[in-house]
Amino acid sequence: MTKAKGQAAETICVTGAAGTVGAYVVDEALRAGHRVIAVDRPGVRWDRASDPRVEMREGDLTDLSFCVDAVAGATRVIHTAATIDLAQPYEVQKRINVDAVRWLYEAGRAGGVRRFVHFSSGSIVQKTSPLDETTPVDPMSPYEQTKADAERYLLARPRSGPEVVIIRPTMIYGPRARYLGAKLAMIPPMLALLFSKIPILRGTPRCNWAHAEDVGRAAVFLALEPRAAWEINSVADDGPLEFG
Repeated sequence: MTKAKGQAAETICVTGAAGTVGAYVVDEALRAGHRVIAVDRPGVRWDRASDPRVEMREGDLTDLSFCVDAVAGATRVIHTAATIDLAQPYEVQKRINVDAVRWLYEAGRAGGVRRFVHFSSGSIVQKTSPLDETTPVDPMSPYEQTKADAERYLLARPRSGPEVVIIRPTMIYGPRARYLGAKLAMIPPMLALLFSKIPILRGTPRCNWAHAEDVGRAAVFLALEPRAAWEINSVADDGPLEFG
């Protein structure tokens, strides 16, 4: 995707910028001609440290003051940073998955951010088939509950603030998918559903996955597309693949 003719360059803040999807979001934003504020934890390995179009801001998003600094000067925010850990209780994951979302959004509102793109998860809805944006939310783990709570908070914001866009990616794969194992949070309930309704002889369970680069492209597109404001967007490949 390239910047449309006559479209002004934006300053896009990308949280989790060195992560599986975040790095692709940064690449796509730069390819489209925008400036990037890349936000991540101190000490992360960063491929674009010398790129003059990228400003790296390192810090802890569970710190309110850093959230304010992180989005300063941005016109759009794409928030990919999150914790995904089945062993952590809700209150631990809430610090980054809910509280930091609130702080980043409010800091963006105070600083003039026009759009806030939030990465949720396709796993938070009822485990049925097919799934789409109208499928009822039915979180089954502390992680899924944090994502559902963050969505609920953002979609309830006054329309006078930054426009909200929700992205619900499905299972992510790709050469940078170092943390793919974390997405296994959604496998147990899906397997329970599939094996309870589909005889094993018909084949192994299938799911529409999503390539990390495609998810990154979708995020930048949705950060700029006027029709995406206040919408929930599922992101997945067209063809279902077997888990194996």
